[in-house]
Amino acid sequence: MDTTVWEHATASSAQTDRRESRVVLRAAIVAGMVLVLIIGANQLGLTRPAIASTGTTVTAVDAEPSKASIYLDVRNRGILTERLDAIEIDYPGLTIRDARFIPQTLGAFDTGQVAIDVTIDCAARLPGGEPAWAQTATQTQEPAIRLATTRPWGAVGAPWGRVSDTLPGWDIGWSILNGASGACDPS
Repeated sequence: MDTTVWEHATASSAQTDRRESRVVLRAAIVAGMVLVLIIGANQLGLTRPAIASTGTTVTAVDAEPSKASIYLDVRNRGILTERLDAIEIDYPGLTIRDARFIPQTLGAFDTGQVAIDVTIDCAARLPGGEPAWAQTATQTQEPAIRLATTRPWGAVGAPWGRVSDTLPGWDIGWSILNGASGACDPS
C-alpha cells in the first residue's frame, strides 16, 4: 500500500473518531443532566409529595371504643406548599375517618403534624386467619400507605411508607398500626 493512501486513510479515520467521540460525550452529558433533573425534581417535591416523617408519633385512644387518633411529626422537604388531601392505608379492620395537616398547609421546608383519626374493627382477621389486631400481627405488618396532597394545579399522590429523615427504614405504616392497636387492647 502506498504511504500516501495509508496516511490519508489514517487521517480520515482519526477525524471520524474525533467527531464520534464528541457526539458520544455530548449524549452522555445530556443524559447525565436529565438524570440529575429528574432526581432533583423528585427530591424537591415537584413530582410527588415530599412529606417525610421525623420519627415522632403520639397516639390518643378515644373513650369511645375502637377509635384512636395518631399524630405523626412531619416535615415538608419540598419547595411547594402542600395541603393534605387524603391518606389511604390497606389493612383489615382499619378505616381512616379523617386525616389532616396541623397547621392546615405545610409550606416549603416547614414542620408540622399529620393527624389521622381511625376506627378499628377489633374482630378483623388477616388473610391467614390471625387476628389483625393481635400485638404480634401489628408489629410484623407493614401496610401500604398512599398520601395525596393538593397543589394549585391539582392533586398529587404517592406511596408513603419507608420515608423518614431520622430513622432509615422506619415504617410509617407500622407506627400507625401500633398506635391504632391501643384501641383494641383490653388493658
